[in-house]
Amino acid sequence: SLLRLQDGRIALLHLRKSAFEDEGVDCRPWIRFSSDEAQTWSQPIDITKLPPSYLVVNNDRLIQLKNGRLVLPVGLHRYQNADGKKVGLDMRGIVIFFLSDDGGATWRESKEIIFPLSHKITTGYQEPGAIELADGRIFAWFRTSDGAQHGSYSEDFGDTWSHPFRVHHFPSMHSPLSMKAHPETHELFAVWADLDPRWNVKQQEGS
Repeated sequence: SLLRLQDGRIALLHLRKSAFEDEGVDCRPWIRFSSDEAQTWSQPIDITKLPPSYLVVNNDRLIQLKNGRLVLPVGLHRYQNADGKKVGLDMRGIVIFFLSDDGGATWRESKEIIFPLSHKITTGYQEPGAIELADGRIFAWFRTSDGAQHGSYSEDFGDTWSHPFRVHHFPSMHSPLSMKAHPETHELFAVWADLDPRWNVKQQEGS
């Protein structure tokens, strides 16, 4: 994913997957910067610096707020362990936001992690996205198996978040949503896969 920053640089965000002991796969976001219109790039920076983890970032999810802060929503899937070995990936995602106030040189976790509204949501929260609203709040959304997107608001530039809620006007199958704001009018444009009632029937039948 490419993002033009306020200082004119181009940020390049990408995921890197690599195998590690106990047959696990590490997947995490890295970032590079270009100051010469993509002719050359800086050395990659490991944004999260977490131990081996499975961290999901969809395309075009990195945003820069009006105050310059970079915000990256990340879906974290934990590994399940048995006898000290990793035996499988927990598909129930939780959401962490990684923040940078120095143009991407250093990153830290948000003060709060968002956990699913209910333990009955088998997917947890996956493939999160975020957008800055005209009033300065951040709206974040999450893919779920609940028949609709779920959402949360931040009023402090991504550090703390409201209790998550079901976003009824975004009914959808288990698939992601993308949203952008018009740069002048601040109108929001959203694209998502609307829920087909037949999809639930097919899921129940195992097809």
